[in-house]
Amino acid sequence: MDDEQGAGLRCRICRQPARLAPNPYYGTGLSVHRQIQVCTRCSAISFPPPEEPDETEAGTATPTGWRARLGAWLHAS
Repeated sequence: MDDEQGAGLRCRICRQPARLAPNPYYGTGLSVHRQIQVCTRCSAISFPPPEEPDETEAGTATPTGWRARLGAWLHAS
């Protein structure tokens, strides 16, 4: 785990330092967060704040999924 990736994270309950841990439920059901934030003092678990997308990636990212394919198909017609 990267120390710099979790640098500056604070618990939302007690404001003590927190660390990032892998989400054991990622990929099952509706879990979409790869990592969870765990407090080093009170063991509270929360989701880390969303990362801001890189400007170069945001402009070039192509939509994926069935809705994007349907939209592309409709606009091509």
